[in-house]
Amino acid sequence: IAIQSPRLLREAGIPFIGSIVPWRPFDSDDLERTIRFLDSHEALSIRICLPGFSKYFSAEPPFMMDEVWPRILDRVRALRTEVRCPLIPTPAQAGSDEIEAVIDGVYFRSPAWNAGLRVADVILSVNGKAVFTRREANALLGEAAMEDRIRLEFRRRKENLFVEFEATGQAGEAPLADGYPFW
Repeated sequence: IAIQSPRLLREAGIPFIGSIVPWRPFDSDDLERTIRFLDSHEALSIRICLPGFSKYFSAEPPFMMDEVWPRILDRVRALRTEVRCPLIPTPAQAGSDEIEAVIDGVYFRSPAWNAGLRVADVILSVNGKAVFTRREANALLGEAAMEDRIRLEFRRRKENLFVEFEATGQAGEAPLADGYPFW
């Protein structure tokens, strides 16, 4: 029954987040199949929990994290542009060291998605205010969520584009638009 859960949740209109813990031996094809399966059932996002262990797990490390984590993260980065839902590696500090306001994911059917924002777009301004870092983008998007509309300038490949969409009137996690954050 568990394997049917994503389909049943989708059919019932219940939003869900998928979680995957890749374990040894790491099989990137299995990871990809699982991500695509959850995406096909419209998961809001998919959290990829990078495997770990403590000194109490075993006398010998079951795997070398500095070898396995990069392989998992490389596969996740490659898949981000091929699936609709955001792929979120945890712990977060392992996922990206980007300073630039690069969009890691956009919730499917969210106002941001419907306006045309996609993975790898770079936010340049929010409601006319320039953005230089991820942190600035998050702060400005949080403020913009309280306004009527959000207008973004962003770069896709080498082209600067603009989108505008309705805000939610909810402050906090940036940006909330009908309950859907961008990334």
